[in-house]
Amino acid sequence: MACLYWTSPPPDYFAQNPHHKEEDFEEPECEVWEENWNAIKFYMVIKTQWRVGMNGPYALDYNVMFQRMDRMKLSDDEHETLFQQMQLVEAYALNELRKK
Repeated sequence: MACLYWTSPPPDYFAQNPHHKEEDFEEPECEVWEENWNAIKFYMVIKTQWRVGMNGPYALDYNVMFQRMDRMKLSDDEHETLFQQMQLVEAYALNELRKK
């Protein structure tokens, strides 16, 4: 999940830190197992739909998530599988978001 939130330093960073070079900050590779690919693709669609409190994001907005999932016309088993996968993605994403 960390690779989904990677950003390079802003351009003025290199002006302020001439000993660092842009190539020192290569974008990390993001490996996704095939069985998780649908969940990651779905997350990329709804990744801006967080519930946010005073301490930052705390959960994906399940109302939005379920609405999008319903429009995908998934079978009951596919719906349940994707929901369970999304709960894992949500937990890992929150971990990464809280590191910043």
